[in-house]
Order: sequence, then structure tokens, then C-alpha cells
Amino acid sequence: MVGASIACIALLVGLPMLELLAGLEHSQVMAGRERDSALARERAEATERAAFTRLFDQTPAGLLLIDQTARVARSNHAALALFGDVLHPDVRLAALLGEDGHRAAMRACAAPEEHGGALTFVGVVPGAAVDGAPRTLDLRVVSLDVAGQRCALVGALDITARVAGEAELQRAHDEKVTLLQEVHHRVKNNLQIVSSMLSMQADNLQHGDAKQALVESTHRVRTMALIHQQLYAGD
Repeated sequence: MVGASIACIALLVGLPMLELLAGLEHSQVMAGRERDSALARERAEATERAAFTRLFDQTPAGLLLIDQTARVARSNHAALALFGDVLHPDVRLAALLGEDGHRAAMRACAAPEEHGGALTFVGVVPGAAVDGAPRTLDLRVVSLDVAGQRCALVGALDITARVAGEAELQRAHDEKVTLLQEVHHRVKNNLQIVSSMLSMQADNLQHGDAKQALVESTHRVRTMALIHQQLYAGD
């Protein structure tokens, strides 16, 4: 059947049979190569998608894929654990990441093509409250192309406990500084009182040696007070 069809085509176009067969064979070879190339591309893309999916789902940081409408198109297991019931299809992005996080994600979605894959935001923002407790999130935002559409890939870590710990350390440090300043102030006052008492006693003496001894003691105490003031007045 195929041979008869080829013969008919040869007669119609006036081509020799051998040339027609050679051309047909070449066309079949090229078509086969194109099919093989297309299959290879499909396999490579499928492998890449599978690798991305594994990496996305297994990353310990909460990951959110944000589209240009500020919708959470995709989230991983860590994000679900991080946000809990707050993370649902209709949630406002600002409710999850705060206004700063929302703006950062939208800027990544609107980034020029040459910024694809670039880190566009790094910062600490207030996140969604879970169980009524305020949250603090460490955010990283990357501009990304997904299926020809510009998106934002947001990585979020809950650093609420760390921020609270740092605030407690700062409070303890400030309290220590205040107590030390009070101690230094009292030492300075005590040295001044001792110096004044010695000076008053020296004024009441008439004998030269005793008076001179008290005057020298007064000077020594005043010197100690000045040294103390110089030591604790700076950093």
C-alpha cells in the first residue's frame, strides 16, 4: 500500500523512485530525531520539576510561592507547621507576612526579567499571630519564573523565641549598667564626704604636723576621687 502510494506520488511529481525514497527516509530520520529530542527535553523538565518539588517540600524553612495576585500558590510542610490554620487559600498575604513582607513579595513578582533567581529582600518582619501570640519572622524573598510567570519564593523562619531572648539579654544588660552607675555615683559621693571631713578636721587643728598630715590625706582622697571619676566617666 505504501509502495503504491509512493509510486503514485513519483508519477505525479515526475521524480525518480530512488530519489523519492531517499527523501522519504531522510524525513523519517529527521522526524525521529526531533521526537527523541522532544522526549529528552520532556524527561529533563520532568526531572527538574521532581527535584524542585522534593527540595521545596523537604526544606526545613517555611516556603511560600506567591503569584502576581498576592495569592499563595503553593506552600511546603514547614510553612503549614509554621502558620497552622492561618494559612488557607483565601488568606491575605499581609496577614501572613505583615505589610513589609507583602510589599517585598510584590516587588519580587514585578522584578525585571534579569533579576530572575535573585535575592530581592532580607529582613525581619512581624508575622501572623498563632494562638493569639505575636510572631517575628526572618524573611528571604527570591524573584522566580514559574511556567513563564514571574513569582516570589518566600522563605520564612520563626525567630520569635530568639528575638525574645535577645530582648531579655538587653534588658539584663541595661539593668546591670544602671546598677553599676549607681554604685559609681555612691563611691564618688563617699569619697567627697571623706575628703570634706578630713578638710574640716584639718581646719580645727593648730599643730603644724597634725594639720599637714590631714591636709595631705585630704589631697590623697581627692586624688582617688578624680581617678575614679576619670575611670568611670568614659566607655
